[in-house]
Amino acid sequence: MIHKMRIRWITIALMLLLSQSSVTYAQERYYLLGKEQLQFKLAADSFEEVKTPKDWEEMFDFDGMRYQVKKKAIIDSSDVEGIAIDSFTYGSKEEYSLTIYFKKDSWDRVYDSTKGTIGKRLAVIRNNKLFSVPLVRDAIDASTGISGGIDSTKLKTFINGLTPAESPDKSTRGKEYISWLEHRQASNKNDLALASKLANLYFVGGTKDYAKAAQLFELILQKDPSKADTYSNLGTCYAALGKTDKAIEMYTKAIAAQPQSEWAFRSYLAELYFSKGDKPKAIEEMSKSIALMKNASMPGSEGAIKSLERRLNEMKK
Repeated sequence: MIHKMRIRWITIALMLLLSQSSVTYAQERYYLLGKEQLQFKLAADSFEEVKTPKDWEEMFDFDGMRYQVKKKAIIDSSDVEGIAIDSFTYGSKEEYSLTIYFKKDSWDRVYDSTKGTIGKRLAVIRNNKLFSVPLVRDAIDASTGISGGIDSTKLKTFINGLTPAESPDKSTRGKEYISWLEHRQASNKNDLALASKLANLYFVGGTKDYAKAAQLFELILQKDPSKADTYSNLGTCYAALGKTDKAIEMYTKAIAAQPQSEWAFRSYLAELYFSKGDKPKAIEEMSKSIALMKNASMPGSEGAIKSLERRLNEMKK
């Protein structure tokens, strides 16, 4: 049987040791729009990207950058349920991140209307000012986050007029979101973005349903073998399910798909081989992992290297 706790401990230890920073988070605050307005509109960097100029207007963001913004909103206040604000301190600098939650009845419409904007800019407009112009990296559904360069002055402009409220129960909302994703994905088998969203919720969410996650990761790879991170995710699912040989196969493929993370995958392989009783192979893989980390000279990796070296010594006993 695979040493699930050992693999999980190694994973968590590496993540913690390699992501050390001086970031400190403060308590979340939650607001309702009330009568205030919030809009999301398609944006472009220049006139060259605009086919029908009469449907667009020129706007400037807080940094004085000029954008062309479509007059018609894709998402507006009627879709917004509430807004959560988190503050964090990085070193001595305090910044903020926003999470805008959409009404459950709007999730389908928001998702369908933003699928066509992936790779484009979506202007966030508050108080008739261009607040942010992020690139859309994925179709929006239940919520969207805004972060980066939001200081107290910019935040004040955003929250002016909003109504403080009690944050809704995240557990209930999370369950509703999973149910929505399951329904959408069941009706849209070829939508790999939906499958990925749902698989990752099973994979890292509170349910930790590795069997369901594995089925979706398998579907994704069947339809698109180029999805690099899916190999390691599927490997973790197989390991948790006790499917050692399949886990080894996936982590081996993950090395080819994501060579920049080879050091991590080698350490996982070492644990899998050790659980099978193949100590020589386990020692070989762990030694390779340590060597890769040392050669990469990754910042903050000293603690992780020591942890892996201790584990290597345990394997040799």
